[in-house]
Amino acid sequence: MSAAPSGSTKTSLVFSAWGLKDPESLRFGVLTQSENTLSLSRLSTTLPRHSNSSALAMNAISKESLKLTADDQGNTLLGTLSAPSFQAFGYFQKAPTTARITVEHLNRETFTQNQQQFDLTVLQRDQGYGGAWVNLSALATSTTGFLDLRDYKYLSFWVQSEGQFRLKLADRRWFEKEDALDLGALSDFYSPFVKIAQSVQTPTPSNWRQVIVPLENHPEVQRLDRSAIANLVLQADPAIPGPHHIIFRAFGLHQHLPPKTPPFSLEPPPRSSKALVQKVPTAPKAPTLPYHTWIWNTEEILTHPDTWSTLLSRLQNLFIGEVYLQWPGNKEGLAGLIERFHESGIRVHALDGAPHFAETAHHQTVFDTLDALAHFQTNQPLIRRFDGVHYDIEPYLLPGFFGLRQKALTHSYLSLVKAMHQRTQALKIPLGLSLPFWLDMPDEFTGTTLWVEFEGVAAPLYAQLQWHSDYIALMDYKTQLLGQGGIVDSAQNELRFAQKHNKKVVIGLETMDLPDEQLFLFKGPPRRERPQESSVVFYQGAGAMGSNTKASQTEAPWQVQVLPPNTIPNTALATSLPPEVASAQTRWYWPLTPYAQVKSEQLSFAKKGPEALTDILQEAENTLGQDPAFGGIALHHSESLFLLMAEAEDSFHFTSKGDPCGLTSVFAFNPSSKVISR
Repeated sequence: MSAAPSGSTKTSLVFSAWGLKDPESLRFGVLTQSENTLSLSRLSTTLPRHSNSSALAMNAISKESLKLTADDQGNTLLGTLSAPSFQAFGYFQKAPTTARITVEHLNRETFTQNQQQFDLTVLQRDQGYGGAWVNLSALATSTTGFLDLRDYKYLSFWVQSEGQFRLKLADRRWFEKEDALDLGALSDFYSPFVKIAQSVQTPTPSNWRQVIVPLENHPEVQRLDRSAIANLVLQADPAIPGPHHIIFRAFGLHQHLPPKTPPFSLEPPPRSSKALVQKVPTAPKAPTLPYHTWIWNTEEILTHPDTWSTLLSRLQNLFIGEVYLQWPGNKEGLAGLIERFHESGIRVHALDGAPHFAETAHHQTVFDTLDALAHFQTNQPLIRRFDGVHYDIEPYLLPGFFGLRQKALTHSYLSLVKAMHQRTQALKIPLGLSLPFWLDMPDEFTGTTLWVEFEGVAAPLYAQLQWHSDYIALMDYKTQLLGQGGIVDSAQNELRFAQKHNKKVVIGLETMDLPDEQLFLFKGPPRRERPQESSVVFYQGAGAMGSNTKASQTEAPWQVQVLPPNTIPNTALATSLPPEVASAQTRWYWPLTPYAQVKSEQLSFAKKGPEALTDILQEAENTLGQDPAFGGIALHHSESLFLLMAEAEDSFHFTSKGDPCGLTSVFAFNPSSKVISR
């Protein structure tokens, strides 16, 4: 992460829109810089205080080490939770090497004590690396964190493998570095007490091996803090090119040597890793649930009816079965376009939205649109009507949402959504909302989750919004499927609520090209004289103020500019500043502190390529397909999706090429809340 902004960037703001007076009272803010764009968020007159009283902290990392209770024989089995623990594992890779992991939750008839079985395949190239990590705390408790293993002498698990793997272990220090200590070759830890046995069910030899990791006397393990053990890591040996495949399960902690027999029935050896890695089916496979997409350029489509056939063909080739079509008003050709969609087997939801719709002053605009939509519906035959309504409002983009205006904005937003739902229920069509993945997460600065009391009911905002709608399209904009902060993990709270209340959750993925972003903090009182560090300056010219009254200063727009390091020498101020800053009548400075960097490849598939997207689509459906609340996958948006898939020779297809950019999952071990301040 760079230490400071790379160049001068500007924006402007009106402080009264944030509920603030002027920059002199400002004490905290977050600044985001991407290419030539600058944005501000979380402007506040006070420094945020972190609270540990969050009512919902499912995605937070537990900082305290947990002690587990052993049974009468001194054993503790991990992974016996009835609910899937998607925070417990993930894979990593660096190009050109590729890695993939899947998990199977075996039923109690075949696997009575440990339910999770992990299947890892790595295609090791001459360069790069790949493997998988398992957070032992999450495996035991569904909370990512650390285990105190000082009461145990051994860690064990069972494996079937082809190829060679390295065994690594991470304590708190290694975990925070997003790495692990290499203990040696996995085969060095095979139990000498367990022979490769014949299966009791089939004459085919079984190659299940028991792995025993001594926690007391191993020279490498002694370098770790056993009171705070986090991850176990299996990495394909980078010195041995080729396919490596391993199945592992039945993790246990033991105060004595572990039992010699596995807690499951022996099975035949795994399929050849060569077949797993190299096989590419020739025909694309349609998803069980059709994909959805947002279409924002309706007016352009209506003006070019000669392109409709091409549009529909593209959507069908990409297995799109439902579109959110931006409402253009009751314009000529709209009913005919809807009919063409229906004839192609594609459902259509009327789409609209803007952040300011959440403000009370703009509710009537939404009601006018819904009234026009109702008039449209009643004057069209069924084949020319919309199948639903979808709103993408996103009030958190408004000034002050993460500050003084939050309570007013959330109440206004909920009032609007409730009224919208009543109108769509009268039309007998479903209402859907686009919601961000982080709405259920603890705030990264205060540790509190966004709860709202609405009409006498106190609940998380995401739950209130799901209650007053029929489905949500969760803008789950990640490119990592599994593990802490991955696509599946980020959707768990919304899916649980939907299961309980008979709602649906559509998982939204991003295909639009996004810029890399650098986040900075500035806090404390402002300075008149520019500090030597990189800084942000708020300034007004004499002409901008209009008069010398305090009221006019409050309403006049302020300019905000980032000054990179070495903008001015220490001995001079006005002569070396940018002219507009040097001539400003009023200016305030804050030093900037680098906070986080968000790479576009973490959020969007635009740079990762079509093959990475198709891999995740298939894996996501396999992982979530059995969930009754799962409503399918939505891809944002049609134009960027078409552009991305134009890179592929075929439409959605099976592939084994993995991640062409070779980017590891940067936030694999960390909560993903660092991007919510935008």
